[in-house]
Amino acid sequence: MASAYRLLRGDAVPHTVLTCEHATPLMPRKIRCSESQRRRLGEHWGWDRGAWDVCKELHAVLRAPAVGSRLSRLWIDLNRAIGDASMFRAEVGGVQLPWNDPPSITERRHRIDTVYRPYHDAIDRVLSDALLRDGRPLVFSVHSFTSRLGRRRRAFDIGILYHRSPAAAQRMVRHFRQAGLRVRYNEPYSGREGMMYSAERHAATFGLDCLELECNQELFKRVDASRRIAKIAGNALRQIHASR
Repeated sequence: MASAYRLLRGDAVPHTVLTCEHATPLMPRKIRCSESQRRRLGEHWGWDRGAWDVCKELHAVLRAPAVGSRLSRLWIDLNRAIGDASMFRAEVGGVQLPWNDPPSITERRHRIDTVYRPYHDAIDRVLSDALLRDGRPLVFSVHSFTSRLGRRRRAFDIGILYHRSPAAAQRMVRHFRQAGLRVRYNEPYSGREGMMYSAERHAATFGLDCLELECNQELFKRVDASRRIAKIAGNALRQIHASR
């Protein structure tokens, strides 16, 4: 279903495949939102601001295919396993979301069949096409995070999430640190604790490496932030590919 995701086509044998599960704050046209609900959709609850812009810049730098969501995570969260309690959130930041309070089993199946599965199937097709051409792409998911969550201050610029790809993570961290950015491993969430579901799911299916990039949304106050981040990550991804 084409409307379930957006696809930027890249090289036939890419060394990186990009994904962006929280690319947009948009909801289906049939949903009428109150002012408070619209505010939550525009905040980190509804999407990862700046993440899709980084994906588009990386696509241009690397000619890497990119798959991104077309609907908000508050309709269905594509970075969650089926059955995860946070796939359909009924409340965020003190605001009730009646379309998720709760959705019926029929409605859940509909969203999974029309949005969730097509998105993940699209990533699998891109990866399988690369493998058929003897490629071994790294799955690279792009996300962003807020500088504060509740009372907790997140005083760093970039997080590199990983689980089974420590060498790739180290190279990526080194590039960002050399560029003068504050970088941490497995923060603000840990890839070792199941917090990079989509990247891990697709990499595990095909026996590939994967990483997740988390960008502090404060960075995007600079107009050139997406391009700068993509340039640094792109150089690291080229070196990761060359070192295999």
